[in-house]
Amino acid sequence: MLKIGAGFVAVILVGPLVGLGMVMLSLGGVVQALSNPLNPEPSEFALEDIPGPLLEAYRAAGLTCPGLPWTVLAGIGKVESDHGRFGGATLLENGDVVPPILGPVLDGSTPGTQAVPLPPGGSPWHGHPTHDRALGPMQFLTETFQSFGVDGNGDGVRTPHNAFDAIHSAARYLCGPEGEVTSLRDAIFRYNRSDVYVAEVLDFAARYGVAPIFAGADPIALINHPNVSMGPAQRADLEAGIIDPQLVAILLSLAQSHEIYISSLQTGHSLCIARSGTYPNCRISRHASGRAADIWMFDGQVVADGNRAARSQLLTWHAMNRETNYLRPWTIGHPFGDLAGDAPGSFNDGDHEDHFHISVLGTVAGA
Repeated sequence: MLKIGAGFVAVILVGPLVGLGMVMLSLGGVVQALSNPLNPEPSEFALEDIPGPLLEAYRAAGLTCPGLPWTVLAGIGKVESDHGRFGGATLLENGDVVPPILGPVLDGSTPGTQAVPLPPGGSPWHGHPTHDRALGPMQFLTETFQSFGVDGNGDGVRTPHNAFDAIHSAARYLCGPEGEVTSLRDAIFRYNRSDVYVAEVLDFAARYGVAPIFAGADPIALINHPNVSMGPAQRADLEAGIIDPQLVAILLSLAQSHEIYISSLQTGHSLCIARSGTYPNCRISRHASGRAADIWMFDGQVVADGNRAARSQLLTWHAMNRETNYLRPWTIGHPFGDLAGDAPGSFNDGDHEDHFHISVLGTVAGA
């Protein structure tokens, strides 16, 4: 990547990133957010800093991948090339960036980089005969773009030197083999294995979205709610402020009309999702980042197949659009086998026969 913020050139060896905006909850109680946390409105800073055509491209590309806020794509574009302006480059109407933005030749001679030989057949996007270089406004390597490249402007050509192609390709790369982004930090780290880079991208992402207000997502209100019970570990998690505000909002919303017993938040839950391997070679549970809760009791009964109130709540969640409704969990594990798969993110297995597991993608604070 071409790192524009600190006055030096560095190289990123693979692909794209993410950031994220949040939502409003009313003081009078938890209500549906007025804006989608995954598709926030651009801030004044975004409108001033991002060229108009690229702002629209970031927003459109973000919608192609569940869990990917456009602000993260924009954060990557800023860090990689100052939105295609690095070195005096300019953006043409069709999205081409001229002159092309090329990173240094990756032959191992540049400090802080490693040698990256060209894939078989070379690169159609630069002329070095033996080694690769990062390409275009999103700084793809040849092989990465060959695998994930998208024709973002519909002209029938894929090229990393076109900003629209590069931005949509970055979204596809970040989406990964699962077809969704479940951890912003993991996705960005996959793009560049640097904690400093991740922090810089998330910082720009947060600045590009409208500032969040969490007026109704009060963890202490959840602790003290008369319809909510929990153990000391869950109470401590909420008091420590380590539970994602969106998850707090969903739990508070449930408490408006149901009695719930929260049996697990972060502390004490396993790091790994069941049967996904052992740490660190496993799929990490969203409990570990404060983005998941288990609800064992619902209206005085265990959340089991015969609990009609819990079944009704699942149907209510199913009717919500998880892409746009802030109070709809992103994933829901439950004991109702006949309803599994009826809506995106709904599943039933042997590990969820006696409770709800609900999780969220999370806000920037919980990413």
